[in-house]
Amino acid sequence: MFMSMVLLIFCVIHFNNIMHGHKFRHTTRQVIDFSEYVEHYTDFHHELPGPGIDDVVKALLADEESSKRINKECSMFISNKDSWGNEFIYQRDEDNKRYAVVRSKGRNGRDENGQGDDIQCEIEMTDPELMRKWIESQGLNCCPKKEK
Repeated sequence: MFMSMVLLIFCVIHFNNIMHGHKFRHTTRQVIDFSEYVEHYTDFHHELPGPGIDDVVKALLADEESSKRINKECSMFISNKDSWGNEFIYQRDEDNKRYAVVRSKGRNGRDENGQGDDIQCEIEMTDPELMRKWIESQGLNCCPKKEK
C-alpha cells in the first residue's frame, strides 16, 4: 500500500514536470518565432512595429512579405496567451524605437521584466547607415546598382 502511494505521488510529480517542460518549450518557441517575424518585418520597413502587441500583430498580418512567413497557428496571432494562459508582453523603446522585447510571464504569471521565470527575446534594429558602412568595409556588394 505504501509503495503504491509513493509511486502514485512520484507519477503525479513527474507528470507535472513533464507538462511544465512542454509548456516551457512551446512558449519559448512562440516567443522566438514572434521575435523573428518582427525582425523580418524591420528588414523591409526599417522600423519596429508597435507600440503594443496588438499593433504588431496587425502590422505583421497586413504586410504581404511578413504574412507569407507567419505561422498563423502561433499563439500570439490567435489569443495572445502563452501556455500558462498569461498574455504575452511586447515593449518597444519609445525613445529611439530601435529596440523592443517580447516575453512571456512564465509559469508564475508575474512580469519580472525578463528575470525570474520570464521567457524573453530582445529585438534590436541595426542602424541602416551603420549596416551599409559595415557591408562596404567588408568589400561586399549586397545591392548592386542596375544598369540602364
